Amino acid sequence: MYPVISIGSFEIECYTVCYLLAFGIVTVMLRSEFKKSHYSLKLFIGFFLTGLFFSILGSKIYYVLENWEAFTVDPYRTIFNISGSAWFGGFILGGSAILIFLRIKKLPILEFLDMLAPIIPLGQVFGRLGCYLAGCCYGTPSNLPWATIFPNTIYPPHVRVHPTQLYEMIISLMIFILLQRLKNKNLKGGVLIGLFLVLAGTGRFFIEFYRINPRIFAQLSAPQFFSLLTILIGLFFILKANESTKTAAEITQEQH
Repeated sequence: MYPVISIGSFEIECYTVCYLLAFGIVTVMLRSEFKKSHYSLKLFIGFFLTGLFFSILGSKIYYVLENWEAFTVDPYRTIFNISGSAWFGGFILGGSAILIFLRIKKLPILEFLDMLAPIIPLGQVFGRLGCYLAGCCYGTPSNLPWATIFPNTIYPPHVRVHPTQLYEMIISLMIFILLQRLKNKNLKGGVLIGLFLVLAGTGRFFIEFYRINPRIFAQLSAPQFFSLLTILIGLFFILKANESTKTAAEITQEQH
């Protein structure tokens, strides 16, 4: 693995580089979507900073709760280490903050969520690449040809494990490509964000069987329960979109 990039005496963590790349690419793509929809720069800044701040805060809270022992030993490093983050924490708090922001501004929620949906998975691609290079978020032991040895795992140095970071990276890339192709298809509001939630949640649910997160109930981990919740929310958006389509069709038919 390549946890650190060294240029002379200068060193930077690869996770940090990937994190910054994800941040930059998501920023540029989202700003482009705001321009296409003729929304102001001021609105973009407010929307973006709200989502960014609460996503980081949520991911840190989740990470601290997951790693409470490490936090009690070295709270400063646990909180301020950029690689210490958790996707579901950021999704829950960041998503909630964005919904509140849109509600306060009286903006069309589904339109903005659909604008976000094709962009988020690309950020996840770089995030998981960073995890792979850092050697964190690895999986259980495996004898598969692509199984990987990471230097700092809970297993002996010679034990190869599932590179679950790459599994999720590939799934996120596939979701990104699919949603990018669908975003100009005039789909009903809520379909894109619904598809993202269903696909991302399903992918993470099955990947968790190969990760080392502790099982909390019925042999399922906490991220798997969050994945199921994500899938249900996504299905709700898709069904509501179909329901509104049917209602509009029924009204049109009655008018004729």
